[in-house]
Amino acid sequence: MTDFLLVEQLHRMMGELPRPRLMYRKGIGMRGYFKIYRSFKEYTSADIFCEMDRSFPVRARFSALLGDGGTADTRRNIKGFAVRLYSGAGEYDVVCSSLPVFFINRSRDFLELAESMRCRTWFDGIAFEKFWRFVIKHPEALHCALRLFSGEGLTASYRRICWYSVHTCVWNNEKGEQFLVRYRWIPEGNDRNGLKEGDDRIGEERIIADFMAGYNPDAAQDDLETAVAEGAFPAFELWVQIMDASYSSHPEYQRRTVSWNEAIFPPVRAGILKLTEMEPLEQSEKLCFSPGHLGPGISLWGDEFSDFADYAHKAGGAERGVRT
Repeated sequence: MTDFLLVEQLHRMMGELPRPRLMYRKGIGMRGYFKIYRSFKEYTSADIFCEMDRSFPVRARFSALLGDGGTADTRRNIKGFAVRLYSGAGEYDVVCSSLPVFFINRSRDFLELAESMRCRTWFDGIAFEKFWRFVIKHPEALHCALRLFSGEGLTASYRRICWYSVHTCVWNNEKGEQFLVRYRWIPEGNDRNGLKEGDDRIGEERIIADFMAGYNPDAAQDDLETAVAEGAFPAFELWVQIMDASYSSHPEYQRRTVSWNEAIFPPVRAGILKLTEMEPLEQSEKLCFSPGHLGPGISLWGDEFSDFADYAHKAGGAERGVRT
């Protein structure tokens, strides 16, 4: 071949295609801002939770755990919502899931879980026989499995999902005190459990979900784009559960397969997130979110699984040529 310009263009085109993610391959990015309702200075020195007179820029990515770019948005799945908040002191990632609990507590069980979500390639769908064998072997996974196979596993709109932090964070204040924190993003107008009066939740019915999978496999992404175009910007209120670090030795509060007791640790409304514009795909795919990517005043609770997950996110980004 003598057309070197053509060859160079071909390689440039191939170089522009990022390597796919291991999980959460199908996604869509947005930009917006975050503003707190009240100061949490008594709990953390992080400026994003202390300065009430500021709005902090945000980049976010909605995604689906299983499948790829052609997978229907309404397919039974666990959805992901990763948010990066920018401040003068640093960047803070909040990595969330559409379910309030996870399947496992130990990192050594991850590979077996991954096998149960492999039909042909890794994390392309639920291998049902393997999946339920996994649940039988690991009964702590039953809570998450039941939620996945309820209406929570079928969603036609990212805007209507309640998002829960997958990992526990540590808030550090200026006195050196520590508090354990879990986050949840609730659609604006809903209560702390994500319920809204008069919500028929028709988008979560199985029959409707099956229909939409064939009619419009990109229904959730299109819903976001339509909302932005019409000025109905997606908005989520941040609620936090705060626990004194002295409870950290209690086994119940170390597990991610159970929720924290809301009667003991009631969620507190903390702030509002508004997403006002779509982000081009080539930019959002260059982002690598990580639960341990945090600035001053906040750190990741350093249990075995959190450390493994943080490494997996960063290693996945490095394999794609992307850094946090």
